Amino acid sequence: MHIAHEVYPTHIGAKVTAGVNSVIHACDVGDRCHIGRDVVILDGAKVAADCAFADGSIVFPRSVLEGGWLYQGAPAKPTRRLEAGELDKLHARSREVADEPVDGGSWVPRIAADGHLFIAHSARLKGRVAAGRETGVWFGCDLDAGDQEIRFGDSSNIQDNTIIRARGRPVVIGRETTIGHNVLMTDCTVGDGSLIGIGAILAPGTAVDDDVLLAGGARTQEGQVLDSGWLYGGSPARQIARLDDKKRSLITSIWPTYCDYARRFRKAQDEAARTREGARRLAGG
Repeated sequence: MHIAHEVYPTHIGAKVTAGVNSVIHACDVGDRCHIGRDVVILDGAKVAADCAFADGSIVFPRSVLEGGWLYQGAPAKPTRRLEAGELDKLHARSREVADEPVDGGSWVPRIAADGHLFIAHSARLKGRVAAGRETGVWFGCDLDAGDQEIRFGDSSNIQDNTIIRARGRPVVIGRETTIGHNVLMTDCTVGDGSLIGIGAILAPGTAVDDDVLLAGGARTQEGQVLDSGWLYGGSPARQIARLDDKKRSLITSIWPTYCDYARRFRKAQDEAARTREGARRLAGG
């Protein structure tokens, strides 16, 4: 659950269930809604009470959704009216499922960084991760370089719950690039000044040029090349429109904000760690 920095708050009603790996981002969600797995609800959307979302649905920004429907797809569209008692069954079924176990293996990052790197305490890194200045790996991220390397440049940010895997080749991310929440990336490259939207999936071998905007929930095909200067969206991802000044301003507004976040959160996290260590010593631990 997120707000949009100084733009949209997030309001969630009573008795709402959200499934694993879903994102509720700067929007309003009414009472009793059931949100499946891998669902993304984007900025400014207004979801009425008593809605249900099938797994993998994407609610586009500023959508207004009527209650009483099952929604599905990207963009999420009403497919049928909910039956009496159906929402109660969906909630009960989801809440009976135990949390998935967390991998208890050894996660030992080997970090190469010039400075001002923030790694959230709940992020997990394995293998060689090389980061530039004023970068951030945010909460819940899971980066595994295997025998390869994950490398990202100055002022880039890897946002919450994103999974990056380097299996057959390094993963390289350029400068001033944003990788949004809940993105899945494997064996791919992303250039400078690009934005990978929330919930996007980059298939192995994907090559994203500089100056690209990949929309939330979009999915690339294996080996696909995303050309510079374009907005891509859909599944499979396709060219939607040329980037204009408004879209480029969106890209360039995010990374400085996250650089500032990285500085502030690192300071706070370091101070908290020192406080805990001091308390431990006083207790004779």
